[in-house]
Amino acid sequence: MAKALTALDRAARTGQGALLVISGEPGIGKSAVLRTVVEQAARAGFKVGSGKAEEGDQIAPGAPLLVSLRSGPNPLLAADAFASLAPLYDQPLWLVDRIGALLEELAVHSPVLIAIDDVQWADRLTRFALRVLPARLAGWPVVWAVASRWLPSDPVEEVIEAASDDGLLVVGRDQHGPCRPAAHGPSSGCVVTSAPPRRPRVPACGAGGSHPTDRGSGRTIASGRRGDAPWTP
Repeated sequence: MAKALTALDRAARTGQGALLVISGEPGIGKSAVLRTVVEQAARAGFKVGSGKAEEGDQIAPGAPLLVSLRSGPNPLLAADAFASLAPLYDQPLWLVDRIGALLEELAVHSPVLIAIDDVQWADRLTRFALRVLPARLAGWPVVWAVASRWLPSDPVEEVIEAASDDGLLVVGRDQHGPCRPAAHGPSSGCVVTSAPPRRPRVPACGAGGSHPTDRGSGRTIASGRRGDAPWTP
């Protein structure tokens, strides 16, 4: 937990993003830790949004991420900005690109935290967005906090791999011991990988029919990472 709070402080001070990963077996307190991170971020002046994937009850593709943009008493996106995503809903590449652009606009004014719980149940669109957006926004004070169970094919591993490929600061934990909120002391097993070089803050792709790209790394937003085949809905 201490490492997570350090990552929040670092994002606020330096303007660089981070990925916080809380993983483990069911019942060890992952959701409680995630809630604590959200509470601490809000107290520190972050704009915060929370979403949750549901097993067998996925309202719509991308719902965990989209809900996080409109959750709580002070949603990350105003109603009109959120409504502007609707025409892009059937165009997932452009939808994710637009969400990235809106988060960049938010991060100009204050740091941002987006928390997604139960990522092991996330749909393909949410998983795609979590692979692409943390790396794209690495040069902005946007922190992503995700909680997930361990599964044979763990979606959160895809997120970590994509973030690590781009040198994004990743705060994680291993499988030893229960998760514990800050009031009970730092969680054991937390590790921090190398911090990234500062990436240039670049605008999202403009109009004109060009394919969306993460111009900071040369990665197409369609692939999630270099060399992959394009994602299709």
